Amino acid sequence: MSAAVENARLEFATYAGMDAGDLPGSTMSATQVLLARWQSRQFGPANAEQLALGVAEETGELCHAILKAAQGIRGQDDREHHVECVADAIADVAIYLTQLATLYRLDFGELYVATAMRVIQRDWRKDSAAGGER
Repeated sequence: MSAAVENARLEFATYAGMDAGDLPGSTMSATQVLLARWQSRQFGPANAEQLALGVAEETGELCHAILKAAQGIRGQDDREHHVECVADAIADVAIYLTQLATLYRLDFGELYVATAMRVIQRDWRKDSAAGGER
């Protein structure tokens, strides 16, 4: 298991109790807990398939908004409306991904930052054949 995944699991374990009184200190982690509690109250436990399909559906909405803006139809030619639709879809994708991280007992914020830092270290211009990871 990679260090990023292990750290995300350890971080999650510090606040994972659905009935824990205090929320974690990080805003992202606290939001993850609040989303998990909301999900449980509203719909009961979700499974990986439901959450992955939710990601796909919301990604479809994002693609729909971008396609219709490129075509200049369905209200997406109004820049403000278009940005609202894109922002909503991006946030909805992130919410489903956060819920999926919760299902796997991973701290979404920890995982996101660790992965982003790894990606930032890549130099595609210098070594595109190896994916910038040499």
